[in-house]
Amino acid sequence: MNCVVSTSARRLRRLAALAVAPFYSLKYGIERIGPGYFVRPTIDAQSVVLDCGLGNNADFSDAIITRFAARCHGVDPTRKHQASLGAVASRHGDRLQLCPVALAGISGSAIFYEAVDQISGSLSSRHVNAKSAICYPVRCLSFEDLAAEIGLSRIDLLKLDIEGAEYEVLASISDDKLAGIGQIVVEFHHYCVQGILAQHTRNMVTRLQRLGFQSYSVDGINYLFFR
Repeated sequence: MNCVVSTSARRLRRLAALAVAPFYSLKYGIERIGPGYFVRPTIDAQSVVLDCGLGNNADFSDAIITRFAARCHGVDPTRKHQASLGAVASRHGDRLQLCPVALAGISGSAIFYEAVDQISGSLSSRHVNAKSAICYPVRCLSFEDLAAEIGLSRIDLLKLDIEGAEYEVLASISDDKLAGIGQIVVEFHHYCVQGILAQHTRNMVTRLQRLGFQSYSVDGINYLFFR
């Protein structure tokens, strides 16, 4: 979401995404919402959205609720963002429920690196934002444990912007569970976590495509997977 990398390069990727959006809107029925997110407008007020990695303003959930009135569950452990996230949730009543934990590959406890001068922290000490960070332990839940704790029997849309943890999280979810999700929005972080390569992202994209998802991305980082 917010990493210390080439700002101009990220702007160019975002402009490219916006430029081709009309084509994909016509071909696949994709709609742009919020500041550059893309979803298929098959969501409604009965849909359940699991939004993992909220930043300081939960902009994805905010946009989803405003456009579709869907029920969103926002997951983010960052201490410095809890007050601002609470203010966003209060505007949406019961449409946005917050869960201040970290989604991870396995449940337990881990050190979280809260970036001092950037929005996004990470569970990984190899994340570029961890170079200047406050460290503290956070509670981690696996995908299945998180869904059980929140009480989700289904997830219509899963969004992952979790600063490198997306690889372990997706790897930990069974094919059957993944195939049961209608749409998945992911920002992959091979560009800002040491040791994670673009090939790891391509492998994950291939797996999701094998499970029947179509994919949309113009930058090889931000993806929408849909059916």
